[in-house]
Amino acid sequence: MTSTLEVRPEGKDNVLASIPNAKFDKGKIYTIVVTGRAKGMPKLQAVVIEDRIGTGATASLGEQQPLQSAADRKLAKNTSKY
Repeated sequence: MTSTLEVRPEGKDNVLASIPNAKFDKGKIYTIVVTGRAKGMPKLQAVVIEDRIGTGATASLGEQQPLQSAADRKLAKNTSKY
C-alpha cells in the first residue's frame, strides 16, 4: 500500500508535515517518528522506519553484548557511577 501521511494539529485541517508516497507492506511493522517544531526551527519532519524484530540487532532479555572497544569500556565505567 502506498499513501501520503500527513501530520496535523488535533481538530485542524492544516498540514504541518507530510511524507508523500510512503510505502507499507502487508505483515511488516513500522514506526513513524515526528521531530522538530510546528513553529520555528528545526522544521517539523516525519520519517517512516521499518521495524525489523529478531534480526540480531538487539540482545535478547537477560543477555548482554560484550563491550567492543576501550572507549566503550571507559564510557561504561564512567557512567556506572551515576
